[in-house]
Amino acid sequence: MAWTLRRAPRAAAPAPTPAPARSVLPGTRQENLVYRQFRGEKESLLLKARTFVGQENEELRFEGVEVTLSYTSRGERGQAVISSDRCVYDPAPQRAVFEGNVVVRTQDGLELQTASLVYRGDKGLAKTDDAAEFRRKDLSGTSTGMVYQAEEGRLELLADAVVRIQDEDQPATEVRSRRAVVERAEGRVRFEEAVELTRGRDHLTSERLTVEFGADDVVHRAQALGGVVLRTAGDLPGATVAGGGRGERHLTALRLDVSFRPDRTVSEAVAGPDADLTLLPGPGEPRERRRLRGRFLIFRFDEEGRLNEVQGQREASFSAEQLPPGKTAPRTLTCQGFVARLEPSSGLAESIEFTRDVEFVQGGRKASAQRASYEGASGKLLLRQSPVVVDEDRGWRLAAVTIEVATGSGDVRAQEEVRNTMRSPRSGAKGFLSGPDTVATCRLFEYREKTRTAIYRDDALLRSGKDEVRAWEIRVQDLQDGRRRLEADSDVTSLLHPRGASTGSNAPAPVEASARSMRYDEAAARVVYRGDVTIRQGDIETRSPEATLTLTPDGAALERLVAGEPVEVRQGERTASGRRGTYTPADETMVLVGERVLLKDPSQELQGRSVTFHVGDDRVLVDGRQEVRTQAVFKKEVPQP
Repeated sequence: MAWTLRRAPRAAAPAPTPAPARSVLPGTRQENLVYRQFRGEKESLLLKARTFVGQENEELRFEGVEVTLSYTSRGERGQAVISSDRCVYDPAPQRAVFEGNVVVRTQDGLELQTASLVYRGDKGLAKTDDAAEFRRKDLSGTSTGMVYQAEEGRLELLADAVVRIQDEDQPATEVRSRRAVVERAEGRVRFEEAVELTRGRDHLTSERLTVEFGADDVVHRAQALGGVVLRTAGDLPGATVAGGGRGERHLTALRLDVSFRPDRTVSEAVAGPDADLTLLPGPGEPRERRRLRGRFLIFRFDEEGRLNEVQGQREASFSAEQLPPGKTAPRTLTCQGFVARLEPSSGLAESIEFTRDVEFVQGGRKASAQRASYEGASGKLLLRQSPVVVDEDRGWRLAAVTIEVATGSGDVRAQEEVRNTMRSPRSGAKGFLSGPDTVATCRLFEYREKTRTAIYRDDALLRSGKDEVRAWEIRVQDLQDGRRRLEADSDVTSLLHPRGASTGSNAPAPVEASARSMRYDEAAARVVYRGDVTIRQGDIETRSPEATLTLTPDGAALERLVAGEPVEVRQGERTASGRRGTYTPADETMVLVGERVLLKDPSQELQGRSVTFHVGDDRVLVDGRQEVRTQAVFKKEVPQP
């Protein structure tokens, strides 16, 4: 019994065999009696009684008893003192029944109080069916009924078991269960059925709880089994709370296995199968509910008892949901395994490595890869090995060698072999960038959530159906009305295929353009080129500092092209220059205007204030000043063979 739950002897010597008494007890009532029992030359039992009541058969009856027992444990002798109001002692089976205010005190500090106690020296057994209360140093407890078997070193708390452990620096730990068993030889305490552990704000329930002690009688392992539910203000009971304050943690699992260091600090904890950890925010922490799940969750602590690593194994997931009044979309990440390294002083994640079947979902965005890593300082998730990001809200699918997602801002970066497939958010749209097969490729990609802008850099190409734009950098911005704006810079080339019929029998020729920059506004149905602009459609080519293509309202066809200022136009062998040129596909005319419009062909050179080319034939109209001839018509002679 002296060992109880911790810091006690591993084994006790068997109960002594009584030697014949040195004196014969009288058969009548006697006061202040002393009874001694020896084992060899050594005294093994000393009984002091206020009153010897008498003898019935072999049983001796006493009142006001104090019994001193000697025992040997770990090679050292010790003593236990039992006092009670009454005692019945039978020397032959070494059976003693103590009743009334029974108190047991041992040399190593154990004190037990109960209403009755049965002691069998021949069996090394002590038992009570009454309520019992015990205390030893910082350990105390109660139970209804108790059995101690000395030879096996086994202590049973039969019902309503309660054990309390007081710590100088921490709140007391209290464990309740329907019954408990202390197995001294194995260095183990088992709490069974309806286990409930409380430590300050920490609370754990389970079907069973096993606590194991080492040779130094210090707890080195605790295992909760069956329906484990843990609510704690720290990371685990016994762990140091990082940052001084935490919100509530709620852990459920079928089993929770905790290992301790010799200084009582937690070294590792394993939860599972089916581990589920919910973390609520504390003061100063982000207002969101976070949830961590996995077949197994492993928690590792540094030498100061601070959590510094969490590992998830098999079917792991992490989710975060902003608490009211916040409206940020929930975040969820699933994978087959992860290792999270934490900053011990704050408890915040420094880095997390995810492996196999990684999938991150936030709102309408889903990112997937076979490997991923999270950087806590920046809040960025780096996806590797076949990464893909699908954004249903923006209507695009992104693939690359590596993709980086900023979980806070929603920004996205990608590198190498970037391919982004976009669809128009407007159903039935027909214009450029509105086709279902719009694809952009580049080496470097960036998406800025705040401005809803996708940026493609280094050999950027955007293709929509047959239309395409190439440049060093292309930017596509999603506008609020569902339309888009495109900007391209540095070595821009484009190929646009106007939709709709021409006045002739053939469809409109594609419009090829090159410039230093390009701007396309889907809402305004306008494309603007700037810087060394060259535009070619069919056999007409223009060169100018700037050119504007105006499209039909649906963006499907070209209404007109305006180039200038100035502009040079070439059609076959004919050239012209002026301040501004306007091409109208409806009547297939190119009109140049200016103070001095100059026209040249192999046989003519004319000038005026305007020159009109007719695409598809050789007609040219030159309009001069009002005081001179106003119009001249030239038809190019066809060379004879």
